[in-house]
Amino acid sequence: MLDSEPQIFTAGETLAWSRSIPGYPASSYTLKYAFQASGNPLIEITAQSDGDDFAVNVGAATTANYAPGVYAWAAYVEDGTGGRNVVGRGTISILPSPLQAFGSTHATRTLALIEAAIEGRIPNGLETTNINGQELQRIPVRDLVSLRDRYRREVKSESTLRRPVLGIRFVNPR
Repeated sequence: MLDSEPQIFTAGETLAWSRSIPGYPASSYTLKYAFQASGNPLIEITAQSDGDDFAVNVGAATTANYAPGVYAWAAYVEDGTGGRNVVGRGTISILPSPLQAFGSTHATRTLALIEAAIEGRIPNGLETTNINGQELQRIPVRDLVSLRDRYRREVKSESTLRRPVLGIRFVNPR
């Protein structure tokens, strides 16, 4: 189990993490999350208490229904008397379930991933990050936009090839 909110996960997988919030013990507060992506329904999750910490566990059957995309999230605690305090904000990328990807092409799956990567950059725009001495370099946004345009053309080309030709009827010769 992760010790904080994930930044990326795949729909159809179990989503689980724990969270300790100083000053807000689980014995006195309820931790809730709200996830929102443009054009997708709001996702709400309530954490369970684990001593004075919080545990989030969302089953694979539930996450299978989550639409792919980049979601903004907010975590907040409630004290049971109407008091509410925001204790965290961030983004998470939800990748499409591999089970839903069957029947799609490499180009359509890759285009979805590129678009999610572009959306994920919008909040912070970072292309290089240093975490504990490890440097992480991401593909520059201009390169992602170029790749997106290329894969859009490929997806359009594929859909054109699959489109039936009007006025032609195919019959099974006997």
